[in-house]
Amino acid sequence: MKYDSEVYIEAIAELRKAADAADQADAMLRDVRCRGCEEVEIGRDWVGARIAAIKLEAMAKSLEAATCDDCGALLTEHGAECFPRPICVQVEYIHPPIPTRIDWLAYEDGKEEQQIYGYGATREEAVSALFERIADAA
Repeated sequence: MKYDSEVYIEAIAELRKAADAADQADAMLRDVRCRGCEEVEIGRDWVGARIAAIKLEAMAKSLEAATCDDCGALLTEHGAECFPRPICVQVEYIHPPIPTRIDWLAYEDGKEEQQIYGYGATREEAVSALFERIADAA
């Protein structure tokens, strides 16, 4: 699984490659223009290649400076700690012997020792309560 940071780093590298290619095209077209070739209309192409190179480089710089809305880290340095981890939830129908509205218990599989449980009258309420408790504990 690739984290977003890896995708951003790859995208920046590809933008830089494209900017370099646009710079090369710009240099080639400028060279043709400098030789005074009257048969080829390159004015618009030459300007377009230069603008493309500038825009691509600006996009790469913008991505390098972009930060996460949640944690404020640079997206290129983002790690697994900011991404929600998958949680395997176990739900049990406990139906205690006393009359209550808490018939369901939810907990994270393998984390029972942390004693973070969610209770509810329905499965959904128990899971929702569990997620709230996990968020509060973080």
